[in-house]
Amino acid sequence: MSVEIVRTWSGVTSRDRAEPYLRHLREDTLPQLRALSGFLGWEVMRRELDGAKVQFVVQTRWAS
Repeated sequence: MSVEIVRTWSGVTSRDRAEPYLRHLREDTLPQLRALSGFLGWEVMRRELDGAKVQFVVQTRWAS
């Protein structure tokens, strides 16, 4: 049986900063995570909170 660790981060940003934030995750953060031993993958969830805010939940999976 393999065991995974899931780390969760969440945050809220303004709607106009949501796309630049996703771009930062894909272009800057993900390559650095992939270089780390034990990194298995990630998932990004996005939810519109109201007309001006967006919530992100990022989960990364790691080998135990």
